[in-house]
Amino acid sequence: YIILHDGTRIGRVAFVFKEFTGIREAQLYQKVPGAFTIRIVRGPSYRDSDETRLLKKIRERVGEHTDVTVEYVSELERSRTGKLRFVVSEVREGHIAS
Repeated sequence: YIILHDGTRIGRVAFVFKEFTGIREAQLYQKVPGAFTIRIVRGPSYRDSDETRLLKKIRERVGEHTDVTVEYVSELERSRTGKLRFVVSEVREGHIAS
């Protein structure tokens, strides 16, 4: 899940990506509450307009006060077992403001 500034946890964000056929893979990376980065591996049909549409869809889910950035990567890191984690969070549970 993604953690907002107020400590609210937002889950079920993956469905937002379903309509974006130009995105080969995506991952949400969060270091601090209230901000996260969308890491994207672009597919051949990816268009610049996809980023604008994606950010609009994400903001509908997490709100306007969440800092969302996009980072384009050639590949996403896998776990030791080869699985892709959709959300990678470095936010420690005890450091969430309530």
